[in-house]
Amino acid sequence: VVLFQFRPQNESEIDPDKEPSKHLVIALDVSPSMYLEDSGPQGRQSRWERARDLLTAVMQRLDMEQTRVSVMAFYTEAKPVVIRSFDLGVVLNVLDGLPLEHAFEVGSTQLQQGVQAAIDMTRGWPPGSTTLIVVSDGDTVAGSVMPRRTPAIADVLVLGVGDPYRGAEVAGRTSRQDHESLERLAVRLDGRYHDGNALHLPTEVVRALTASLPQVTTRSELRTIALVLVGVGAGLISLIPWLLSLAGGSRSSRSGVRLESGSSGRSAA
Repeated sequence: VVLFQFRPQNESEIDPDKEPSKHLVIALDVSPSMYLEDSGPQGRQSRWERARDLLTAVMQRLDMEQTRVSVMAFYTEAKPVVIRSFDLGVVLNVLDGLPLEHAFEVGSTQLQQGVQAAIDMTRGWPPGSTTLIVVSDGDTVAGSVMPRRTPAIADVLVLGVGDPYRGAEVAGRTSRQDHESLERLAVRLDGRYHDGNALHLPTEVVRALTASLPQVTTRSELRTIALVLVGVGAGLISLIPWLLSLAGGSRSSRSGVRLESGSSGRSAA
């Protein structure tokens, strides 16, 4: 029954004009420091690549039929790159090393301004319909006003990338993950901070983050269970002839023994 009702998600069948029930907004740091290679378990990934891996792990769990994804890139200012897209391919293309920093003037990273621009995007959306993810190394100038979340935002996760202890050279200065500023931002937005430099997102964090977003994992898990049970059932059915043959052979052997015993008794008589 589960396999009969299961329909694989096909993006070409998603109605782009249908009002989604949930939104995912990503505030993405695209400054030159994000290309420094000091991230990952071995410290050989660029901060940008690490950010892509962390975000991909979250987005692959979403049901895009009911979710729209927006990306706000920020450096010296903030610019929307993706607005309410249902196509994960478009979003992943943005995360796949697209040189977005060339769209901005050279200068200092404005983290607070970028996050506030991402939050402003959610104004007018239904309350509790949006999850906000901020990805940055925290290498920014101090902002005068800290961002404030709107009623549309249900959950906030701040992901830090880059080595928080050892700095790397960029533009004649040393850059490292400023985890303290990222933690303050998470507290200000009543969200969570996670140091994603070397550690993947814990399962409980991903589960809590996507709790308010439609997911495809439940349907996929049911499909997997159904396939396993079909395999087990088919295996049991295939064993029936062998079991019947074994039972029949045993019965025949016992009958032969009884016949031989009876013949011996009559001969003795």
